[in-house]
Amino acid sequence: MGFEFVVQPADDSGVEAGPIPDDTVVSAMLMATETRETTFPGESEPTTRMRWKFRIEEEPFLDRYVWGSSGVKIVNHPHCKIYTWASALFGIDPLPLDYGFNQEDLWQRPCRVLIGTREGKDKKTGEDRTFNYVEDVLPVSAVAPVATYVEDTGLEDDETF
Repeated sequence: MGFEFVVQPADDSGVEAGPIPDDTVVSAMLMATETRETTFPGESEPTTRMRWKFRIEEEPFLDRYVWGSSGVKIVNHPHCKIYTWASALFGIDPLPLDYGFNQEDLWQRPCRVLIGTREGKDKKTGEDRTFNYVEDVLPVSAVAPVATYVEDTGLEDDETF
């Protein structure tokens, strides 16, 4: 039996619609992570970074993709992105010191993402453009609506107490 394929929107599917406003928080799903070697300007040695790909799960940005970046060393510190982002995705805060996982364990997990914007050159056109990125990952419950209890009075909607 072979692979099952489903055509997905191109990764630049939201470019025509313009950037998502800065400081927007939206529901998202982590779709993939990858590690890659990057040499930053002014440095001679490459640095290993992890790239995080999220699909937005709510209107008006539904099915658009945003990316975040982190280091690959995980330490239990609030400024360590991989630690705080994994904690948000697993819904465990804090992650225990002996907690082990691999990249694939993070995939297909719902969360909320804080969107940031930055200016840069479009690689295809060379024009100035505003790009979105994931500034932070929050647990689903961080901004989830609060459930409320409504007592069943037995009255119809138009009746009064």
